[in-house]
Amino acid sequence: MLYLYWQFDNEVTNGGFVQFFWNGNAEYVPALLNGLELIGAKKMSKLVAEAYAEYQQQHRVFIQSNHLTDSPLYNELEKLNQMDFEYFRLHKKTIDKLEKYIKTHPEEFIDFID
Repeated sequence: MLYLYWQFDNEVTNGGFVQFFWNGNAEYVPALLNGLELIGAKKMSKLVAEAYAEYQQQHRVFIQSNHLTDSPLYNELEKLNQMDFEYFRLHKKTIDKLEKYIKTHPEEFIDFID
C-alpha cells in the first residue's frame, strides 16, 4: 500500500490523473483502492474509483494518444482534470491516515529482529 500510494501520489501531484493513467498505472488501481480502504481513506478511495471509471470511459482517447510525446489529453479530458482539485483537497488527510496506520501497525513495515 505504501509503495502504491507513493507512486500514485507522485504521478497525480506532478501531472494529475491524466498523467497517472497515461503512464500506464491503471492496472494498479484495484490494489490502490484496497489500500485506501485499509487505512480508512474513504473519500480518496471514492475519488480514485471515480477517476478510474472516467479513465475506462475514455480509454479509447488514451490509446489514440499513446504514441504522442505531447498529449492533447489534458485539453480533452476535463473531468479528470477537475478531479485533480479534489485530490489536492484530500491529500493531507490521506497522508495523515496513512501515517496513523503505519504507527498503529509497525509490524507490517518494520522487520523486528530478536
